[in-house]
Amino acid sequence: MILHQLQATYQPHQDRILLRLNTTENEELRVWLTRRMMKGLLPNLVQITTELVNRQPQPASHDSTKPHALANFKKQEALALADFSKPFESNSPVLPLGGNPLLISSVHMTPLQAGQLRLGFEEAADGVNPARSFSVTMAQPVFHSLLHLLESTLTATQWNLSTAPDITKLTPDALDNFASAAPPAYLN
Repeated sequence: MILHQLQATYQPHQDRILLRLNTTENEELRVWLTRRMMKGLLPNLVQITTELVNRQPQPASHDSTKPHALANFKKQEALALADFSKPFESNSPVLPLGGNPLLISSVHMTPLQAGQLRLGFEEAADGVNPARSFSVTMAQPVFHSLLHLLESTLTATQWNLSTAPDITKLTPDALDNFASAAPPAYLN
């Protein structure tokens, strides 16, 4: 299964985020993400994204003491190549898991070789319906795009969740490093 497009939209009447994943085979997978799920998912997704980026070979001049800075740079690089202006294609998709989105009860994140990430989405059985699940493997540009879409969608939710670090929990040394940090230099 190769992902073609992603879409995340806040549905206020459900108070949930609808995540739609479109494949190159015209299949569409739909999941509901609740506030509780997002509260646990976002920090872990940010952490694993940072770890995956920092596993990649880095130039000798790379400062390994700033892992979030490199992850943020890679994210910006991936987003510059992404096309968020193209409308989500939903022309008669095949719905392999049915028309109702999965109400996600757990997400499994598995880092893979070459900086890829496998996300497994599971819906718990409710006694009437059997459990449904699926997994997708994402290259770095795709999971950076997913993280960006989720962050952007959070602004409409009023859930008070953020992927930004809480500066009130930073140590004095970290605050000193932040205050004395040089602004970024652009080479071109």
